[in-house]
Order: sequence, then C-alpha cells, then structure tokens
Amino acid sequence: MNTETHRQIFKSPFDYTTYSREIVHRLFGCHDVASRPEWLDTNAEGDQSFFIGQMDDADHRLLGFFYTRMAEGGDVRRKRVGLRKLISPYLKYDVDGAIAVFDDGRHWRLSYICDLKEGSTSAKRFSYTLGDENGQYKTPLERLEKVAKLNGHLTLSDLRESFSVDALSDEFFDEYHLHYNRIVANLTQAYRRDVPWRVSTDGTSDTRLHDYVKKMMGRIVFLHFLQKKGWLNDNPTFLRDLFLASPHQADFLEQVLEPLFFGIFNTEPEQREKLFADEQWDEGLLKQWERLPYLNGGLFERDEVDKMNIRLPASLFNDLFTFLASYNFTVDENDPDDAEIVG
Repeated sequence: MNTETHRQIFKSPFDYTTYSREIVHRLFGCHDVASRPEWLDTNAEGDQSFFIGQMDDADHRLLGFFYTRMAEGGDVRRKRVGLRKLISPYLKYDVDGAIAVFDDGRHWRLSYICDLKEGSTSAKRFSYTLGDENGQYKTPLERLEKVAKLNGHLTLSDLRESFSVDALSDEFFDEYHLHYNRIVANLTQAYRRDVPWRVSTDGTSDTRLHDYVKKMMGRIVFLHFLQKKGWLNDNPTFLRDLFLASPHQADFLEQVLEPLFFGIFNTEPEQREKLFADEQWDEGLLKQWERLPYLNGGLFERDEVDKMNIRLPASLFNDLFTFLASYNFTVDENDPDDAEIVG
C-alpha cells in the first residue's frame, strides 16, 4: 500500500477511475472490477446507486463493491436518507458484505456494510468520512494498510476489525491520556519550581493542576466537534489554524484560548467588546470571532481553577492539535445501525 498515494485519494473529491484502480483493485484485491459502474437504481430522493465489482474472501464469502452518488444538495456528513433505503439496491447481488462509497460531490463515505444476507433490517454500516483536503486520515490509512498486507487472504472479519469503532475509541483515549499526562507533568515541574504552595506535601502535583488540564482539554475536544459541524467560522480545522497563525504561540492559552473560552463562548455578543477591553485581550481577535456563537451551557464558565496563571510550551499545543486533527469528530444520531468512525 502506498500510504501517501492513498492519503491524497482520501483528501480529494471522489473519482471513480482512481478509486476503482487504487482502492478496489490494488488495496482490497478485487480483480472483477467494472470499467464503468453498472447502474442499479435511483431512489425517491434522487440518489443513484451503482455496482462496481465483487470478490470471494478467504472464507468463500461474497464481498460486493458499490457506489451511491447522492442527489444534488445531499451531504454525506449530515445524512438525510436512512441506511436501509440506501442499501436496498445492493441486496439483489446476494452478497455477504459490501464496501460502498457514498459521494455528495464534495465529501464521501467509505463504508463497510455487514450482515447483508440477513436483509436490510439487519445490516450495519461502519464508515470513514473522507474528501477533506485538510484531513490527515491517520486511522483509515493505518487500518487499511493491514488489509492490503493480507494479500489475497482477506476475510469479512478482517474488514469488520478494520472498520471497528470500539477499537478506535480505545486507541483514541489511550493517546488522549498520553497528552493529558504530558501536560500535567510539564505544569507539575514548573509549579514545583516556581510556586511551591501548589504542590502537596508528598511531592505530587496539586489536584488543581489535574482539574485545570482536564477542563482545558475537555473544552478543546468539544470545540473539535463544533468545528466539524461548521459552527466555528465554517472552518473544520479552526483550532489548529488558529494556533498555526497565532503570534502568541508561546502563551497561547492565556492570550488566545482564554479569550475564546470566556470572552466569546461564555459571553453574549453585545457584552463581548466591554469584556475584551476590561481584560485587555487582543481586540483584533474579537473582530475575527464576531460570528462565533454564544454557548450557554456551563462548560466555558470561568471558575476558581481558571484563575491560575498557566503558560504551556508551544510544542505541547502543536502536538495536541496534530493528534486531534488526525480524528474526524462527529456526532451522528440519524441511524442506530450506522456508525461513524472518528479517525
């Protein structure tokens, strides 16, 4: 598997010729690929479905490859068609499982659909959403590289593992805790040296440091969900772009994140200008953020732990944002049989 070639495919709008050659044929090992997709059906919403090819897995179970082009105005990131309607044209091929693409012309879902022989009511779909030019797609690249290495010995169980949501959740939280511990360790060392009263008598860091980092990272993760929804200046990489463009990277928390947390998300628009002036925050940021929403939920309320003066190295934020950028944060409540893989 050529990782960079596939990364560029995943970052680009869907192209049938490239996909059928590089993904269906070379990655999954399907040799029965149609030069032109075979039209199957157009549903009531205007979505068109096509058959691409099929292959037997190592257990002699049939895997089909399909493609659905969404009607104009469709958005694969915000599905409006239930899974059962989408896959009903696939059932006539009597396949055990399917690899399917759902394409809206901008973004596309690469999905594994299982339990198809049991009928559409039993089918489940596990998907990666692709097509973001800023996406890194760490997880699908790592998972599908394992599929490519099977070299003709692929099973449907291997596919289910490659598209496993639970395994990815464990992977994400393990790495999340590594970043959390690194930040706590940095603060503990700094405050043990400079502010002894923040360290307990047994030499361990004060619980307030842990509370601060926990709250800070929780806010940052929550904002990753919002930016993927387009709520942060319609920029799905808002936070990372904000950090990379900032002249305040060495003091990013207090100069940029705290004004964002407390001056924007915790303050109604008509009160923001006065608060920025009172706090002596950069009013240029206020102009950049004038379209950001007021979030009246308590997460961004300033409390005692927020009064601590915290400075973190730019490298810690760079590593944190790079890690978070490798996952596709989403909340999908449309279909209980449809799981989005956040990576």
